[in-house]
Amino acid sequence: KPDSFTVGEIVETAELQRSYQGRLDGVLDFLLLQHIRAFFAFETITTSTFDSFLRRHLAYFPADFALPSFLDNHDMNRFLWVVGGDLRRLKIAALCQFTLPYPPIIYYGTEVGLNQSHDLEYPDGSRRMEESRGLMLWDADQNVDVLAFYTQLIALRRQQPDLWRGNRHTLTLHDDGLYIVAIEAEDRTAIVALNRSAAEQSADLDTSLALALATESGVAYTDQRLTLPPFSGAIFMAAQ
Repeated sequence: KPDSFTVGEIVETAELQRSYQGRLDGVLDFLLLQHIRAFFAFETITTSTFDSFLRRHLAYFPADFALPSFLDNHDMNRFLWVVGGDLRRLKIAALCQFTLPYPPIIYYGTEVGLNQSHDLEYPDGSRRMEESRGLMLWDADQNVDVLAFYTQLIALRRQQPDLWRGNRHTLTLHDDGLYIVAIEAEDRTAIVALNRSAAEQSADLDTSLALALATESGVAYTDQRLTLPPFSGAIFMAAQ
């Protein structure tokens, strides 16, 4: 159908994924998934490695070739399981995901804090996929704080959908986990600040933009100085 949107499940490589341009509208972004989990969950890559990947990755694919992003799916351990249930780390990963150019995908239950009881990899070497495919949480079992955060993220993304496809400029990058990026599209700007470390981080930030969303209540911006609690992040945008 002419009005359909077709996305492929091509795990790797970037060259193979891009070869589907013209045949598919896009492919699921498994390469981004690997790097987001490596940076925010496993902490096996540095901030500079993550930043370098993002710049190369976003420049490599044509703008009209969609790369829907995700943090987890039905064939792997849930993000929350990998981070030991640490909701702070889920929130900063989601904040990063929702401020990237392409459509974000939420695996069911992630938005309400759904976790799993056991690792997919059992001691006997078998893999039991059902561990990450548990029953959905409903009503009082849902984490309302996480749900409210995702609701705010979605609202911000919809508020200015073209902004997130703008030009990205790295403002601050420290391999101790501090990462601040500006996104510019025509006359609009957003700043995304992330602290992927277990220590409080501070940085000078000269901006007139307002704090639009913070993952933790301790995020503060005074006298052009930004303070981010451990495993936290923030988005600055023009006041609406």
